[in-house]
Amino acid sequence: MLLYLDRHPQCLVIEIASALCIQNLSAVKTVQTFQRNGWIRKPQVNANRKIVKLQLSEKGTALAQKIKENIEVTDKLFALADSRKAA
Repeated sequence: MLLYLDRHPQCLVIEIASALCIQNLSAVKTVQTFQRNGWIRKPQVNANRKIVKLQLSEKGTALAQKIKENIEVTDKLFALADSRKAA
């Protein structure tokens, strides 16, 4: 979810749920957890108190960057393992 928000700032919870193929309630609960951890800025709300837009905080952006770096390292390790199997 952090990576999705990193790539799609200002999105709605329903967009996240749809993109990740999860139920809206699961997305809402995860967003609430991310807010408590300081990874998501407090969303803007409209008059009906529905969440309008979500955005990563600086802390969330830093964590998303670390996740991307870890994915890159993991991909390199898998590529190395595959090249050793082929040899």
